[in-house]
Amino acid sequence: MKKIKKNDFFYFDLEKEDFLNLCNNGVEEIIKYIKGKKTNNNSENKTFIFIDEIQYLNNPTSLLKLFYDHYKNNFKLIVSGSSSFAIKSKFKDSLVGRIIDLEIFGLSFKEFLDFKGLKYDLASDSKLINSELKNIYLEYALYGFYPQVVLTDNLELKEIYLKNIIEKYIYKDIRDLAKVKDLEKFNNLIKLLASQSGELVNINELANTLNIARQTIEQYLFILENTYIIKLIRPFHKNIRNELSKMPKIYFEDTGILNLLRNKKLNNEMDGNTFKNSIYTYLRREFNIN
Repeated sequence: MKKIKKNDFFYFDLEKEDFLNLCNNGVEEIIKYIKGKKTNNNSENKTFIFIDEIQYLNNPTSLLKLFYDHYKNNFKLIVSGSSSFAIKSKFKDSLVGRIIDLEIFGLSFKEFLDFKGLKYDLASDSKLINSELKNIYLEYALYGFYPQVVLTDNLELKEIYLKNIIEKYIYKDIRDLAKVKDLEKFNNLIKLLASQSGELVNINELANTLNIARQTIEQYLFILENTYIIKLIRPFHKNIRNELSKMPKIYFEDTGILNLLRNKKLNNEMDGNTFKNSIYTYLRREFNIN
């Protein structure tokens, strides 16, 4: 793989207002900004632009289309977003043939080891290695797969990072996206779902327990699934009608988030539900379970 020089790479985080305003001002303003920052504008190398949280743009489709149609020989764009629901609502079919969609998951256990700088043969049958890996896997499963959480060795800081994700992303951004009116019931739903991880989900039971309309529960589940918080897995059946009518099982996409929602404070013990959920994330990542 060809190494990209620092001068040829630009990162725009659209959660930062100045970058959001820049990108909303259009292609020409972005190019002008890049030329002003580059130390060598005569380079024949392609410039790589990484735009994070693309869903915040007013018109992301127009921006990407203009870059591709008029500047594809000079620029390559890599864009990401944390909400497939918001992305799908803003992106139009006019990008067909111009983009490649990639689904990015949390760190695998192998990637976790790489981030930690740990070298192990995962296929080894050594009892010593397996014993060490069990303890390492415990941290992986308890604290989850977010890179920022993995990279710190401070357990209190890990918990703070996870709490920030829950408070700012799940309880705020997703809540706003779903246009939630009753915040307490929405938060209680998330906690109730966490307590049922790995189990069947009965929507009518959730509606009765929380005193929320079934249609509202379905809307919340749809939002939570499309913002990569949960995943509903339906049983396989040869008859598609039977498959769709059966109750799904629920899993969380990150076990750190799951554990904090369930326990309020993380401990060093892994129960069966956490382990089962970590196996789900492996299968989801490796075999693209939908």
